[in-house]
Amino acid sequence: MRKAKSITDKQADGVVYWLSDRHKVLFALLLQTGLRVSDGINLKVKDVNQVMFIKEIKTKKERVVSVTDPLLRNLKQLCSGKNDSDYVFHSSRDASKHMHRTTFHRQIKKALLWLDFDCSAHSTRKLFAMNAFRETGSISKVQEILKHKYITTTAAYLNIDIEKLIREAKPS
Repeated sequence: MRKAKSITDKQADGVVYWLSDRHKVLFALLLQTGLRVSDGINLKVKDVNQVMFIKEIKTKKERVVSVTDPLLRNLKQLCSGKNDSDYVFHSSRDASKHMHRTTFHRQIKKALLWLDFDCSAHSTRKLFAMNAFRETGSISKVQEILKHKYITTTAAYLNIDIEKLIREAKPS
């Protein structure tokens, strides 16, 4: 499995610049919340609020995420004219289905044609983790936010070598 690349806030801004409107909103949602792509594309109109309760598809755990006012306005705009049970990020072929994750991945790859770095949709989750770590200074707090089972997973997101830290902490 290919490891997602880490990106900076500035690089994320570069990707956003080249995305189409609804893909910009999805990218921003992932950046602000640390949600996985599968959780973002499964968001339903009825779930869109300042504070959202999301049941993660991968872990089946519930996460509480909040979004900024500008992102909430953009999400509400995408919801305009839709029913509560509709997907916010619906498929362009079938409005009753959510956008496919590969569609979003392709849009990111198209945006990257104009940029000189590589990333993926999962890079947004890693950037969210890095920003949360900068804010909290706590690996365990980031682990809790992301609902990681193992702290080593969180450490990998933060590019921290746990084994090296343990070796260096042991007295000689």
